[in-house]
Amino acid sequence: MTTINSFMPLWTVLNRPEYNCSAIHAPGEWWNENRGMRQSTFGWWSVIFAAMCEVFYVPCLMAIYIEAKKHSCYRIMLWLAIIDMLALSSMSFLFGTWCGASAGCLLLVTNRLCEILGYKFFTLQKTNLFLFFVLCYTLFFALFTPPCLTDSFRLGMYFDPVIDPNSTIKYVNYFHNTNNLLIVGITAFLYLLLCVVLVVKQVSDFQG
Repeated sequence: MTTINSFMPLWTVLNRPEYNCSAIHAPGEWWNENRGMRQSTFGWWSVIFAAMCEVFYVPCLMAIYIEAKKHSCYRIMLWLAIIDMLALSSMSFLFGTWCGASAGCLLLVTNRLCEILGYKFFTLQKTNLFLFFVLCYTLFFALFTPPCLTDSFRLGMYFDPVIDPNSTIKYVNYFHNTNNLLIVGITAFLYLLLCVVLVVKQVSDFQG
């Protein structure tokens, strides 16, 4: 079994043999009949729900933007809100938004810990720099790693394009796996630490 390269510029995907649908069957209705399933209810629900979320996000985004001019944590929250809005409209094309959101959450919990512990580390200028690095991280996953594609049969998103059920090609994105294990794991640990710090601080303030 061969494994695809985890470094894969997005604009080269359609030219790669691993994603060559024509090698199995000519383009046409055959693909819809044999590799797809009409999911009208789920489709309409997805469109309507995403549209409603986008509308409700607008006033939230405006409120966060006002506070982002003064506070670093709101600036990070603004980034997360923008990422969420992009993910709602383009998740199937730019799966890197998930990695950008996870990196943003890691930055946010770090910001909150520094603030609670009294470390004035996150100035607005430094926060802008950190968010720039998070943006670069997001673009790397979105533009230079194997795409995550929707599957109408399983109603999910997978790296395997399901072109040939008998294929010996292993579709995997090691960069994405590393993000899920490392970034998400560290974020979960820091949020747990944040809860402990908050409890200790509240007990200390109550006793004082």
